Amino acid sequence: MTIETTGDQGDGIAKVERGYVVIVPGEVRDVTIETTGDQGDGIAKVERGYVVIVPGGQPGDEPSVEIEQVKENVAFASIVERDSRAL
Repeated sequence: MTIETTGDQGDGIAKVERGYVVIVPGEVRDVTIETTGDQGDGIAKVERGYVVIVPGGQPGDEPSVEIEQVKENVAFASIVERDSRAL
């Protein structure tokens, strides 16, 4: 996977096998937390398996998240709204 970036935040378009994942800082997306990582952060996947790390997310959560930083193979996001089932 490669990413074309501009600016300090790693803004860009992630190029994933046979296609692109357009994901930029400031974007709000609905995701499903699939699992947790070694440090306890939620892990979601968007188009073509691109990984989004969501601190505070738990498996099964379906929050709206704001993308904060985009890297070559992972993005970092914060929860802006949790699904009603998680409350």
